[in-house]
Amino acid sequence: RTLALLLAAPLLAATTTHKGYELRYRLEPGQAWSAVHTVVSETTVAGATSSHTGTARFRYEVLPGSEPGRLQLAARMLSQETEAGASPFDFSSIHFVAETDARGVTRGRTFLLDDDVLPPKLPGVEDDPAQFRQMLRSLASAWIGSVYWMPVLPERALSVGESFVQDDSGDVGGTDPGVRMEMRKQTTYRLRKVTGPLAEFSVAVRSTVDAATARSGIVSKLQAEGEALFDLDAGMWLRQQIRSQEEAS
Repeated sequence: RTLALLLAAPLLAATTTHKGYELRYRLEPGQAWSAVHTVVSETTVAGATSSHTGTARFRYEVLPGSEPGRLQLAARMLSQETEAGASPFDFSSIHFVAETDARGVTRGRTFLLDDDVLPPKLPGVEDDPAQFRQMLRSLASAWIGSVYWMPVLPERALSVGESFVQDDSGDVGGTDPGVRMEMRKQTTYRLRKVTGPLAEFSVAVRSTVDAATARSGIVSKLQAEGEALFDLDAGMWLRQQIRSQEEAS
């Protein structure tokens, strides 16, 4: 499985200290950028292997926060595509909202739906607004971690060869009743080199999902390695690419 994320943000001044490089998100109200999240997966079940590619496109906007030092980071999914083509559903009716600061510490992550969202008039799609809204809620619940994927940056400056760790945990069972899947993930970012404003990191991920206490769900183990590129001038990740292997039951 390969996860690739491409982002673009306005350029601002870089911050470097004599002890290393200070990583900060340089977000300001009025900024906006687009992101592309691509998943390429190969699955083997009972000896049969299948491949799948999915792409989701998001737009982010930075708004004033509720208090000094914090900003609101709003996002919408613009589209979702597979090998079969673009999804016919309008995902822009989902509003992702969170508050964040210069280190990327988020709080209040949630999502809202437009009040007037209705199912599209398409063959095979039931004309049931309540069922359609539940489908959108399930999709938003599954995607919110990917929307706010950016790691919390270290408090201290980093020198080449040093690393910082992002720990994540929570229930990834979504909104389905009776399904609880506890996820624990540790991602290590090691600063490999800095060329001009571009800081290159190696990325290592270790993740487990345990559904042993649920009536249904997934138990899995994942290991991944990859690279990430952070623009010190822009204060934003430009790209992250992860190659992972996962065993699930």
